[in-house]
Amino acid sequence: AAGTDTQSYVCMEVGMGLAKGIQLARSKKFAAAIEAINKCKKDMALIGGSHAQRNLFELVLADSGKKLGY
Repeated sequence: AAGTDTQSYVCMEVGMGLAKGIQLARSKKFAAAIEAINKCKKDMALIGGSHAQRNLFELVLADSGKKLGY
């Protein structure tokens, strides 16, 4: 992630941002979790994986929103 190429961007910005969102949701910081995941959402497909695997992040967003009363 220390480089300047596309893979470095994907690891540092997208991968770490999504991981941070999951960690924030687990820490019951739901608004921050939503913000972190939404920030990465447009580039989420760059991390690869199946649609079902990436759907995990959508589920965390929905659950965090529900916990905040959205």
